[in-house]
Amino acid sequence: MTANTTLINTTAGPVLGREIDGVLQLRGIPFARPPVGELGDKPPEPPAPWVEPLEALAPGPAPLQPQLFGMGMRSASNVSADCLTLNIDAPLPEAASQNKHPIMMWIFGGGYITGDAADELFDGTALARRGMVVVRANYRLGALGRANLGLADQLLALRWIHDNARALGGDAECITLFGESAGAMSICNLLTAPAAKGLFHRAIAQSGAGSNVASPEQAAKAEARWIEERAKLADPNDAEALMALQSRLGRELRPQFGGMPFRPVVDGKLLPAHPEQAAHKGADVPLLIGHNADEHRLYMNPRHRLKPGGLHEELGKRLPASVIDELVHLYPQFNDVERLAAAETELRYRAPQERYVAARERSRQERSLGANTWTYRFNWPSPALRGWLGACHAIEIPFVFGNFKQRTMAKFVGPGYEPLSAEVQSLWCHFAREGKPPALWQPYPNVMELHPGTQCRPRSEVEAFWNKNLASS
Repeated sequence: MTANTTLINTTAGPVLGREIDGVLQLRGIPFARPPVGELGDKPPEPPAPWVEPLEALAPGPAPLQPQLFGMGMRSASNVSADCLTLNIDAPLPEAASQNKHPIMMWIFGGGYITGDAADELFDGTALARRGMVVVRANYRLGALGRANLGLADQLLALRWIHDNARALGGDAECITLFGESAGAMSICNLLTAPAAKGLFHRAIAQSGAGSNVASPEQAAKAEARWIEERAKLADPNDAEALMALQSRLGRELRPQFGGMPFRPVVDGKLLPAHPEQAAHKGADVPLLIGHNADEHRLYMNPRHRLKPGGLHEELGKRLPASVIDELVHLYPQFNDVERLAAAETELRYRAPQERYVAARERSRQERSLGANTWTYRFNWPSPALRGWLGACHAIEIPFVFGNFKQRTMAKFVGPGYEPLSAEVQSLWCHFAREGKPPALWQPYPNVMELHPGTQCRPRSEVEAFWNKNLASS
């Protein structure tokens, strides 16, 4: 491994990065003023300019977040309220000087509660070697990101990228947002946000769509409770106390809200309308969107057992009895716990995706525009937990970034991943470069099945069944 330093001139000041084996690395660049003190409850502001070169050699801290482990959630260890920095992996400036490279901005997931732009799983080296400028930005989470402050952080990071594209060897007119889970939800939100129009030109949403937003009434109630309870703390700025309060309010309010209390909100400004109702606003931006075959298995205990009639008990409030009865015939190879996991995957992941995409496509058809949406199903089964996890939530991430060296990855992914990872990276990069995938990937309603032996196929009978029965869910 060889390393040299490189100076990059940004709009805020000079930045010193590191060249490692043909890739330029920039770490911990501030794209906003620290959101602390009087700025803590306000939209982000551009950073104060500097004159002397800023060493961008180590990532900044992750956003403030509670320590959660298990059930698909993992928290960062180095956290701070002063977190609005970004990390970049790019082709070397010498190579980039001849061509403008596509830019890909990654938005991490974590339920709007956890996450870290510096996570090694998201290292963009492999994509940079394919000619991409890869940017990963932090944004405020949980109660500190309430009232769309987290979305505003993402927008400011996007504007920083747009304004500094040339310095990075990137193309300001070829920017792709890509993200997973809450990151994908953020992207579907930003597609409908007037303030984001023109700042990005393609979008890739992995395992998330536009359904997980709060109403103005819910957000107002959460805001009032947060302000009231925070004022009672001995130190309203104590990080540990703030996270404990956030967790307590989450437990109290989540049952009433039907979801997380601190999440993006239809505020009439940044998000003028519910993203599913406003999906047509972003229909001109090419979208690649999909889910994993067994998303919800990550959140279910493989030892879980259902008593007789348990499937109806678990799903009865969300599905008609006749639909639940059909699950036995729909999934003859599954037991009832596996059928429950399959139904939850449909309810929580594919149905919101289908509603969002269908709304986009209706708008495009009404305006006689060409196809602009492509869907996929990622179907690499994990061998972990004796195969229970299957193609669960988040398993596609290492395939996208080509990062399999983390200690737990071999157990999670298993062997033989190289061909599929290379294919997924090739597809993602082609989309980022061209604004459409290769011709073999036909537009919606066709589905690209991403697994060994990848193929594009028509909608399956199972998918048609769920579409029919979940159209208004």
